[in-house]
Amino acid sequence: MPFIEFKSNRKISDEQQVILREAIGRILEIIPGETREFTVYTFMDELRINFGLENPDQPCVYVSVEVFDKIMETVDKNILQTFLRGAKEIVYNVLQMPPENTFVYFTTLPMMAWDEKNIVG
Repeated sequence: MPFIEFKSNRKISDEQQVILREAIGRILEIIPGETREFTVYTFMDELRINFGLENPDQPCVYVSVEVFDKIMETVDKNILQTFLRGAKEIVYNVLQMPPENTFVYFTTLPMMAWDEKNIVG
């Protein structure tokens, strides 16, 4: 169950959120063991995020992708690069965000639970 969070200094409409969830969910499945059916998405927009010194108000977005430690142990660099290219292309097409101002971060989780019977990790 991955968590994907989008943070941007620009507006992300409801329609754009739907498109991002569907598109990112499709490419997420290149990571062995991940599925879009159980992905949690968070969208935070119009934040005070500054990028660069000369024009700090330029549009930017960062996408944080959190997956379980055990899954990341099986993922090679090529898979991550493919995901990165796909995510940046999707963000550009949906949000018109320049690829050079789109940052994708991968982090890992040791475990999580949503009830006593579903402890994963």
